[in-house]
Amino acid sequence: MLRAIRYTYGLTWRFMKAAPLIVLAIIAVEGAQHVAEWLTGMYASPEAAKAAQFHPARMAIGTVKTILLEFVIYWIARFALGGEDISHAFASDRDALRRFSMVILFTLVIGVAMQGIQALPMDGMSRALVLIVLISFMLGSLLLQVALTPWIVGAAVGDPKATPIFALRQSMGQLLRGFAFTLVIMLPPMIVHYVLGGLAIVRPGRLGMILLAADSIFVAFLGVLIAASSVTIAYRVARRRGYSIDGLGGAAQSIPALDGSGARAGTPDPQNSGQRAIES
Repeated sequence: MLRAIRYTYGLTWRFMKAAPLIVLAIIAVEGAQHVAEWLTGMYASPEAAKAAQFHPARMAIGTVKTILLEFVIYWIARFALGGEDISHAFASDRDALRRFSMVILFTLVIGVAMQGIQALPMDGMSRALVLIVLISFMLGSLLLQVALTPWIVGAAVGDPKATPIFALRQSMGQLLRGFAFTLVIMLPPMIVHYVLGGLAIVRPGRLGMILLAADSIFVAFLGVLIAASSVTIAYRVARRRGYSIDGLGGAAQSIPALDGSGARAGTPDPQNSGQRAIES
C-alpha cells in the first residue's frame, strides 16, 4: 500500500503542476461557495449553519463543484494513462466524453440521494440513530463508488469494456482493499477540510474569512488527490484481475510505479488491447 500512497500523492502534485488552471478553477468554485455561505449567514453559528445548508445558492454552486471535481477524475486518468502527457488529458475524445457523462449522471444522483437523506425529518429519532443512518449511507455510497472505480476510470479514457457491471465483477475480492486505501488517502485531508470549516463557524469575522480562503486552496489539493486515488485503485484492480485498461486511441500506457517495475514511465502496456482474457 505504501507504494500506492506514494504514487497517488506524486501523481497529485504532478497533475497540479501540469494543469494549474484546473487548480485555480477548483479554488474559484470552492471560494464562490464559501462566499454564498457567508452571505447567507451560514458561519454565524452552528444553528445558522444547519439552517442554511440547503440554501439554493449554496446547492447550485455545489452542483457545479461536483461536476468540476468529476471532470478532474476524467483529466487525471487520461494524464496518468497517457504517460503523464498533459496533451492526452485535454485531447478531444467524443467517445470518452459520452461514456463519462454517465459517470457524472451517476454522481449527481448519489448526491441528490445524500441530500434527501439529510433533509428527512428525524425529529423523533435519537441523535445516535440519526448518526448511524447518515454514516451508514455515506459508507455505503463510498463502497459503491470504490466498486465502480474501474468503470469511472475506464470511461475517462474511452475503454469500450468499462461498464458498471464490468466494474462490479472485477472489484469483487478487491473491494475491502480498495475501500481501506480510499480511507487512508481521504480521511486525514478530509479532517483538515472539516476543521477549517468548523473553525470558521466558531471564529467569525476576519479570521473566519482567512480560514475559508485557506480551505478553498486546500480543497483544490484534496479534489485532485481523491481523483488520483481513483486512478490508483482502478489500475491495481486491473493488474490483479489480469486485464488492461484500454483507450486513448490505443495509447493507454502502464504505470511502472504501481507495477513495482524499474521500467521508465510511459512504456507501452504489454497487456494492452485485450491480450489476456477478462476474468469473470
